[in-house]
Amino acid sequence: IDFSGPDWLKGEALYIPEDDGLVFFGWHVESLAGYGVFVDDMQVDNWGTVGLGDQDVREQVSITNIAGKAVVTAGENWNNADLKVVNLMGQTVFAGRHFNHSVIDLSQYGSGLYIVSLQKGNKVETKKLMVR
Repeated sequence: IDFSGPDWLKGEALYIPEDDGLVFFGWHVESLAGYGVFVDDMQVDNWGTVGLGDQDVREQVSITNIAGKAVVTAGENWNNADLKVVNLMGQTVFAGRHFNHSVIDLSQYGSGLYIVSLQKGNKVETKKLMVR
């Protein structure tokens, strides 16, 4: 879609992912006059689940903080998934495998925001976790 006109424009597009997994949408904009760009009223429709069967494994993941520990609970579809915890500096503070219920003690790394991710094949679940 070409949004190069001087007036407010409405654009529509259909995107069908080639594979299961996460899809990221982004806008890259340049303006010689330095004007900003605004995205308003974005709508994403789910026209059906493709390739995931009857059960979407991403819905089975819970990542919570309990007393300075990252507690990861996920359905059996996530067994043997790669489990990683990264701090905001991009340093991996934990890397291992997940089985049903994982508890990672983050108290030794201090309070802050961590990124916890599970990955199994092309399925990824990532969440932010605040530890105080």
